[in-house]
Amino acid sequence: LHDPAGKQDDAALRSKWSLLYLVSGPCERPCQDALYLMRQLRLALGRHSHRVQRVLVVYGSFPPELAAAVLQDYPGQMLMAGSAVDGDGPGHSFRLFDGDDPVRAGRVYLVDPMGNLMLAWPVGTEPAGIIADLKRLLRYSGAG
Repeated sequence: LHDPAGKQDDAALRSKWSLLYLVSGPCERPCQDALYLMRQLRLALGRHSHRVQRVLVVYGSFPPELAAAVLQDYPGQMLMAGSAVDGDGPGHSFRLFDGDDPVRAGRVYLVDPMGNLMLAWPVGTEPAGIIADLKRLLRYSGAG
């Protein structure tokens, strides 16, 4: 996991609930929209917001200047190399069905503090529904 200071801490993914978005290559408009959505979702959680972190999982090369721009535009955003998440290939851990390409699907994923994939929201899901899902889950869960 990369923080703005450039340190790596793979254990950080297991300390909190994580909203993840997968990207291959530069963070273009759909990626930027997802980063904005994840930031707004976390803020909307109110008293539970400290239990959730935002992670951009990057497959392939991600130029340092683009990483710096993402971190500048989205303070607190974490970046993680896809290889740290998927040992079996890009997006393998996030496949919802055979033939699925999670890296190109544009979904936002929720991973619990134990590293389990819990939920995935497709592009276009109403934020109010996602917020309701997250609040309900965090209210009943003692983890994270």
